[in-house]
Amino acid sequence: MKPETIKSTTFFHKLLFLLPLDLSTYWARHSFAANSIRKGASMEFISEALNHSDLSVTKNYFAGFEDKAKKEFANSLLDF
Repeated sequence: MKPETIKSTTFFHKLLFLLPLDLSTYWARHSFAANSIRKGASMEFISEALNHSDLSVTKNYFAGFEDKAKKEFANSLLDF
């Protein structure tokens, strides 16, 4: 085995211990969607990336998220 292959394999083995035990495709997709929206991605982009049949499916991913984001933004306005 090449040294770079060994380093890469070791890295990924260490990374596995950092991941939650309940990791699932559900968790991964929702995490991707939440992180994407926080980084400024559009709903349309996320919908397409997740291969949703309709934009309304994607909007369900963010039920409650928008309220939390609004509260955080409002609170940040008071940080001087």
